[in-house]
Amino acid sequence: MAAGGRQDSIRFTAGRYHYIVFKGVGGQYTETPGKTWSGIHVSLDGKDVSTLQCPGTATVAGDWADSIYAAAPAPVRSGQTLEDEDPRFLMWF
Repeated sequence: MAAGGRQDSIRFTAGRYHYIVFKGVGGQYTETPGKTWSGIHVSLDGKDVSTLQCPGTATVAGDWADSIYAAAPAPVRSGQTLEDEDPRFLMWF
């Protein structure tokens, strides 16, 4: 969390498609402090297909991380952080 806000995301791949499920909140130095957003971004072969935002102030359920970590690779479950070096996935939605 920072004064500019925070965004959490999970990326997964199915064939040539990449999906990013995200949720965020605007920080105190944004135009909309406290505003929340969430949605999903889809790309195919490295090209953006769509970004769908949840309506209103919907956010991803608070316990979503537990289910994802349960299915994650062993290094993640043991507390290690996996760094994703692909710049296509280091963006704000």
